[in-house]
This record gives sequence, structure tokens and C-alpha cells, in this order.
Amino acid sequence: MRQLVIPFLLSALVASAQAPPYTLKKFLATHDTLEFPHEPVQENGLVRSYVLTEPEIWDVDDLGKTHVRGGTRALLVVDGARKDGKREGIFTWSLIDEKDHAKRWMIWEQTYVNDQLHGEWRTYNLKGKRVAVRTYEKGREVSYKEYGIDGTTLQMDLVQLGRSGSTMRREFGGPGNRMLSEITLRDGVPNGAANEYHPNGKLLRETNYVNGVLEGRGRAYYPDGTLQEEVYFTNGEYDQTKKYYHPNGQLWVQHEYNKGKPWNAVANYDSRGKKRDAGTLKNGNGTLIYYNDDSSVRERINHVAGIPQ
Repeated sequence: MRQLVIPFLLSALVASAQAPPYTLKKFLATHDTLEFPHEPVQENGLVRSYVLTEPEIWDVDDLGKTHVRGGTRALLVVDGARKDGKREGIFTWSLIDEKDHAKRWMIWEQTYVNDQLHGEWRTYNLKGKRVAVRTYEKGREVSYKEYGIDGTTLQMDLVQLGRSGSTMRREFGGPGNRMLSEITLRDGVPNGAANEYHPNGKLLRETNYVNGVLEGRGRAYYPDGTLQEEVYFTNGEYDQTKKYYHPNGQLWVQHEYNKGKPWNAVANYDSRGKKRDAGTLKNGNGTLIYYNDDSSVRERINHVAGIPQ
């Protein structure tokens, strides 16, 4: 399902004119210590505190189709328990309605063991559905998952790959909620293999990143798994040989690139393997010829120093 990310303004959930219909919700954004007094910290037993912060809040549009999310300043009620002066067990964080202070929305549910996050930190939308889960081990986050508005359909997960600092991000959707993509990240930046998939589950595209930049071989495939394109990247630009194939697997076009620029016309074939004039491009100068399906010439493009004219 789609997800709408919007800013929160004036302590309300605000949707843009292009967004689905949405009823604004307002939350208490001040801390009156007479109404909500700070309670003494207990060594053991139930504890309650109040925190003014800017949490990310998830809700659902009035049609029940799209997540609306963003941040606003709000007063949160924090309830939990302590054992021997340390947080232990479940802690909940709840918003307070701006007018009816007895009305609450729980948005976070955290698990503590020996004063450390350990287990699941769950995020809920204002309908009460689980929308995200962070999993911790002794205070260290090891995985993250996001769900659709039903609270069960997985849309994205992020998993730590050991202690290397790398993570694997996967996105899901479409018929059968199949995996749409997976990519290796390091410090939030693409670094390693990246794959995308057709709705039928077959590989659509495979590339590789180094520090956020495309590097090395990349391939794309037709929905039946036949190779469609093969390219090479150097510092994010096409380099070396670029090949494109007909759906039947026959080589269609082969060009050579130099630092992102078309450099040499190598070959061009129709779907039966009959060779056609690829053009005169050599060392960045000359023409590239492109054909229609019936082998008639669609376009001739002249290049000077690899730049189309």
C-alpha cells in the first residue's frame, strides 16, 4: 500500500490538497505540572512520567487506504515499571487529546531488560494497529520492520548483517506481497549488492554500489528471466561495454562507453540475428543508428566527443 509522508503543523496531522481526505487530530503540546505532576521515581513498582517531544506519528486517511505520517510537538505519557531502580518490562508512550485529556493514543510499546532495550519496540498508528517493530538486543538495534495499515502485511524490513555495520533493506508489495527489492547499506548508504524483482518474483535488475555510487557490472532481465541488458559502471557512469538483448535472447545492440559517454558503435542485430548498420561512432565521434521493430531506421544521432548533437 502507498504511504504518504507529510509534515505536522500546529500540533495537528495536516494533509495536503493532493492527499486523500483526512480528519485532523490535535494533541496536547504543553505540560501543565499541576494537572500532570511529576511523580517520585520508585525503586520498585509502577512508574509514570511525562515527556515533551516530537514523535513520529502514524495515522490512516479517512478512506482507510493510506498511511499518513509525520512529526509534531506533543506531551507523551510514559508508563512502565522499575525493579531495583532499573526499567524492567513493558513501557508505553501515549499521546493526549488536546481537548479531552482522558483520551489517549498509545504510539510506542518498548521492552526493557535490566534497564536496556531488549526485545521489541513497537510503533502503533492512531487506529491501534502495529505499523513498525524495532528489535533490540542489549540496547543494540538489530532489525526494523514496517507494516501496512492492516498491521500484518510486511512492507519493509531492515536487518543488521552481524556487527559489520552493514544492513540489508528489503521492500515488499504488489500481488502476493512479494519482495520488490533488496539492497545492502552501510551507515545508511548503498554499499554492496542491490536487486529489484518483477511482480512474478523473477529478478528484474541487479547492480552493485560502493559508497552510494554504482560500480561494476549491472544486469536487467525480462519478466521470464531472459537477459535484457548488461552494462558496466565506473564511479556511477556507464563505462566499457553496454549490451542490449531482444526478448528471445538475441543480442540487439552493443556499444562501448567512456566515462559515461557513448564511444564506439560495435554491433546491431535484428531479432533473428541479422546484422544491421550500427553507425559510424568511433572514439566518441560519429553516428549511432536506432531501429524500429521492422528494421526501418528510427533515428540517427551524431556525436562529437561522446556528446549527442
